[in-house]
Amino acid sequence: MNRHHQQVFGRRASKTNKVAARCLSCVLFVSTFISATLARSGSIGVVAFVIAASVGALLATVLLAYAPRFAAAVASFAGLIAILEMILDSA
Repeated sequence: MNRHHQQVFGRRASKTNKVAARCLSCVLFVSTFISATLARSGSIGVVAFVIAASVGALLATVLLAYAPRFAAAVASFAGLIAILEMILDSA
């Protein structure tokens, strides 16, 4: 991940940034799983979560390999889209 951080942000990641990114990603991962299972039934929520996580990981891999600077912009918009989808899905 050091190489990807340097490609996206143009500098090496500090130890504090690494720890913060790992903790934040764990919190987001768990909260996404919980919201997917609460929004739908348990089994359907787990399947939807696994599919969404797989597609997201595939897209992140492709973006980091071919367009690392563009990946940061896409990630910020992806978060907004996910929040809007969650709000609209619950309405």
